[in-house]
Amino acid sequence: MDRKIPDFDFDFTPIGQAIKEARMAQKLTREQLAEESNYSDRHITSIENEGQFPSTELLFWLALKFNISLDQYLFPK
Repeated sequence: MDRKIPDFDFDFTPIGQAIKEARMAQKLTREQLAEESNYSDRHITSIENEGQFPSTELLFWLALKFNISLDQYLFPK
């Protein structure tokens, strides 16, 4: 039986914004990033602007690509 963590409330928006800022700093379009990552540009847009959770694989790939430390977002205190 699958069980979900009760009341899991994590705002992914700040990580999505960090990804967007890093992408723009490298002068990559969403379309270019989508092609490179094998995900749709709509999915990239959702991550950057709507706080959609990416897969763990995509999250780690983006963090490594853009040299983003996830610690500050996952463990803010």
